[in-house]
Amino acid sequence: MPSFLSDLKGFRGTGEVNEQGQTLENFLEKYDAEKYQKPSVTADVLVFAYQHGQQDLLSGIKLLMVKRRNHPSIGFWAIPGGFANMREDLIDTARRELKEETNLTDIPLAQMYTYGEVWRDPRDRVVTTAYVALVEEGTQTAIAGDDAKEAKWWNVTVELKDTRENNGVQEKEYHLSMTVEGEKELTAVVIEEIQLHTPLRISEFSVKETNGIAFDHARYIVQAYTYIERSPKNKLEDIIIPKQQKTEEKPVEEAKVEACETVCEEVAKGPIPVLKKGNPNLPWYENAAFYHIYPLGLCDAPKLNEGQEVTERLNKLLPWISHIKEIGCNAIYLGPVFESVGHGYETTDYKTVDRRLGTNKTLRKFVDTCHSEGIRVVLDGVFNHTGREFFAFKDIKEKREQSQYRDWYCNVNFGGNNEYNDGFSYENWGGYNLLVKLNQRNPAVIDYICNVIRFWVQEFDIDGIRLDAADVLDFEYMKAMRRVANEVKEQFWLMGEVIHGDYGRWVNDDVLHSVTNYQLHKALFSGHNDHNYFEIAHNVKYVYNQVNGNLFKLYSFLDNHDVDRIASKVNNKDNLVPIYYLLYTLPGIPSIYYGSEFAVEGVKVNGSDDGLRPALDLDKLKAEHQSDKLIKEITQLGELRQESEVLAIGRYEELMLTNRQYAFGRMLENEAIITVVNNDEQPAYVNVPTHMQATEAEDIFSGEKVTIQNGTIQVTLEKNSGRVFHVKG
Repeated sequence: MPSFLSDLKGFRGTGEVNEQGQTLENFLEKYDAEKYQKPSVTADVLVFAYQHGQQDLLSGIKLLMVKRRNHPSIGFWAIPGGFANMREDLIDTARRELKEETNLTDIPLAQMYTYGEVWRDPRDRVVTTAYVALVEEGTQTAIAGDDAKEAKWWNVTVELKDTRENNGVQEKEYHLSMTVEGEKELTAVVIEEIQLHTPLRISEFSVKETNGIAFDHARYIVQAYTYIERSPKNKLEDIIIPKQQKTEEKPVEEAKVEACETVCEEVAKGPIPVLKKGNPNLPWYENAAFYHIYPLGLCDAPKLNEGQEVTERLNKLLPWISHIKEIGCNAIYLGPVFESVGHGYETTDYKTVDRRLGTNKTLRKFVDTCHSEGIRVVLDGVFNHTGREFFAFKDIKEKREQSQYRDWYCNVNFGGNNEYNDGFSYENWGGYNLLVKLNQRNPAVIDYICNVIRFWVQEFDIDGIRLDAADVLDFEYMKAMRRVANEVKEQFWLMGEVIHGDYGRWVNDDVLHSVTNYQLHKALFSGHNDHNYFEIAHNVKYVYNQVNGNLFKLYSFLDNHDVDRIASKVNNKDNLVPIYYLLYTLPGIPSIYYGSEFAVEGVKVNGSDDGLRPALDLDKLKAEHQSDKLIKEITQLGELRQESEVLAIGRYEELMLTNRQYAFGRMLENEAIITVVNNDEQPAYVNVPTHMQATEAEDIFSGEKVTIQNGTIQVTLEKNSGRVFHVKG
């Protein structure tokens, strides 16, 4: 069949053929689109109207409902909505159906939830996404059309009647009542089940009883009502951007902002107050804050290894150890250090340190020094491919078909050739014949690499390995490495480089402990450049579902040796502060790329990574940036991340969200750390719910105590900033 899409550029991956020898075009031509039964997709829109001048949005709130003129649920009142067309974005479906059934247009919509149970509709297997909109009462006139016989604004009342707990689940019972003049009252009983002991807030709504409301729409209504209720935006004064006044005398609120700026600028010294210390019973990596170094670059090694004399450059890293510790990092991820011909990812010898850096003794000295300072060391494991100077590949070049290593690599074809005129071809990584792909299903290759891991632990006493190109490694190959990791050293950590894919396939008890969270990496800088915290919040929820709630296990970063530096990616460098607040306090294991704490810039130029991997002078950087706010904030955040069990494993709860302000909590038992960030170029004054029974919140860095009133704290934020609060229930 022809491709569903005409532009295939974003779907080519590495450009290689699959195991059946098919290109992407070949695969699509033979793909059977009827292979799987497809569900129908619908979009429904809950449009609420609040009263003008009413500070509490839910007081007197109304909901637009339509009476169905057709089966199923004929004569019942329903949420406007309908089926998506094949080539229609779902948000466009929602807008179209709202217009067709109610004549409402140009209303901003927020995606709330997707309902996918099999039993929901007798016509077909239907998956429905619900959208929510808020309008001011009297500004929109609804006119019924299409499948809607009538369209009316109903008064909505939702009461919480009962709360109970059983086996880690909190169950809430809501009674829904809806009234409008000339119609019988609509009623329903809706149950919300909340999982209590998970990193994220997980809740599901179901209909226990309903009267006059179509389908399962009663749960939509109650869920949307609580969605508004739990948002700090449910009060119109909650998001206030103080404005400059023309008079010389400053208003009260503006004075508050100025006072906050003064307090926030003075970074607190001494130990961080109140928090639980990092739990010693947790694996070390769950309390870790990483520092990533590309050693060939930082140590200013020559670009090519041409067999020159051994030079002790790795010792240049020793002064960095105290700096790394000072800024609150307790683990180092060290890029490739073993013999290679160039950038380090075309390995020549897995058991000998690159002569441009030193010797095996040099590396062992570095690891031992780190350990003496309480810093763990993780090495780069390039086990997907080798360089062309690796002994097994050289043997194939020499002996061809008679080589005992001819099956160590994928798709070696002695009838082919390549740009090196080897007289044979082979599978590579990324289109580069410099990188020869290992046959990861060959038992001899598996044994060899597993023994390399054992050697690294015995020779260098390392604490873990970052697996390069883990998204293309064979899963059985990785499982074998995981078994070795479990055997060689207690809490030996395996983290994989995964750029695309469902992270849950890798992060589990059989494969890897962690993978790189590239999705969050992208969201953190683009969400600030676009003033769009919704992108970041959505990303957190999306990835949470991939990893079955184990979001805190992922490796979080802002930049690395392969991507442009964060200071070069953000449009406004003042936003580096809130970005680092999110890096350190969202679920995940945070990592800083060397020099980025000083806002060092760097971009790829003409495909070269050299600009991302520079040699740096630590003394010069510290002298130039010792008074910078950014490095002071990072230092505080690093210390906090190490000491806080709440930030290590606490569940995530979104507390407040707008395009420019965002608040969330990390919850553990009766304790919470609440982060509030502002990407706006103006100060902001926000109300943040705490979701805890407590009377006081403490700003962890300034020591300021804030009274909790009606379950919320009032937070003043300077422009492009962040704050973290501790709440004890």
